[in-house]
Amino acid sequence: MVAAPNKYGMSCPALTMQKKCNQIRCPVNCKVSEWSGFSTCTADCGGGQQQRTRAILVKPRTNGGAECDSALEERPCNTGSCNRDCVLDHWTEWAGCSAACGGGVRSRARGVLAPIRALGKCPAETHPDRLEEEQCNTQACYGDEVCVAKQDLVVAIDASGSEEAGFERIRALAANLTGRYRSTYYGKEQMKVGALLFGQGQQVRGGHTSAAEEVSPLTSDLASVARKIEGLAWRRGVPNMMQALSLADKMLQRGRSDAQSAILVITDAPYANSASTSSMFQHLKDKNVRIFMELPSTSSRTRMICRSSRRGPAGRGSRISSSSQATMPWRTTTTTSPRGWSPGSARTASRLRRAGLRVRRTGTLSFEQARGRLTPARRPPSCRSATPARRTATSRTIRSLRSDIRAFTFMKGSSRLDGVCFSEGVNVTSDMWQEYLDNATDVPCPGGDWEDNPYAHTYFMRPDVSSLV
Repeated sequence: MVAAPNKYGMSCPALTMQKKCNQIRCPVNCKVSEWSGFSTCTADCGGGQQQRTRAILVKPRTNGGAECDSALEERPCNTGSCNRDCVLDHWTEWAGCSAACGGGVRSRARGVLAPIRALGKCPAETHPDRLEEEQCNTQACYGDEVCVAKQDLVVAIDASGSEEAGFERIRALAANLTGRYRSTYYGKEQMKVGALLFGQGQQVRGGHTSAAEEVSPLTSDLASVARKIEGLAWRRGVPNMMQALSLADKMLQRGRSDAQSAILVITDAPYANSASTSSMFQHLKDKNVRIFMELPSTSSRTRMICRSSRRGPAGRGSRISSSSQATMPWRTTTTTSPRGWSPGSARTASRLRRAGLRVRRTGTLSFEQARGRLTPARRPPSCRSATPARRTATSRTIRSLRSDIRAFTFMKGSSRLDGVCFSEGVNVTSDMWQEYLDNATDVPCPGGDWEDNPYAHTYFMRPDVSSLV
């Protein structure tokens, strides 16, 4: 505008003008969502397919909009052969020996981590690839063995015999057996024994048999177990062995996780409910519970029990003995225990080797209770070469100590004191020596207490050792 009009003049025309432009539609590109997860494979083996999808959020439009990529994606899966052999686990630890002396067998096994597929192969449970066995405790039985294994044992006593005299034999055998177990071995807790009574059951509603009775829980007080067994009375009831095994299973569940579990059944009558009883036997063996049956009789009824038992409990983890074996408690002890100790053998070894007797593993006499104990002795090479893994020390070790020393501690495994001997101020008399020979695995500390020491092994020497070396 150059000159503005006055009221008498003509108004100015429009000073701006608009017109349309770029009348072409804008391009709209495709938009998609994230991919979903892959679906399951369409085949377990031999080649299959997996798919994943995504949704189209915005469809593309004209004028150059980007098209959508594929909303479906596939990939191959399980392309391996349908035939697969089983995959085996690592070997287990060696199980306990089946006998404490006279030659036993111990085994280890491998489980299946992944089963076979299609026409795959897998060795049987008894195949050498899955089961290994070796002999153990091949030393001859001395005849006075006692059990020193770390074991939880439940003794099941049958009170269903038709004669009271038969039950009295069973009761006497069970009570005598408790005296052949040791709750401690070189100061370490070992055996625990419990007891239950069956064969007292009566038929109840529904055709079932009443439950077995717990006589004593698992305990280290073996003398109390013997007293409770001796107080049992003859019941002459139904031989409810299935309930006995069920109760024994519950008692063992309250036991120690690091101890071997075992059940010893003493009976002279065939059990009822064969199918359910055999099933319980198998259930226990699957849990690695060792089962033993003592049959203190030679009658035809006993032979029938043997036949029926072999259809049920016999096999891996079970042992059946009868007749004369049951009259010798030491045979039962060596059969049911994976580890035994013979006082007579220890006495013989001491006389033959003319040596000291190891009375404490991983332990020594307390400082407070003993004057002059743990005073350093000489450290000759012979002391370092002693073998404390044996029950007795060697003659060379005894020679290296002064003749007036009747006890010493041998250090093994210590980085600072490995192979060092220390004299102990204990005067071992002839009476003490004989007492120790009778029970070398649980020797009381003379005038004091034992102290645990993982590197110390304590030996007592024969009183007349100076005249023998």
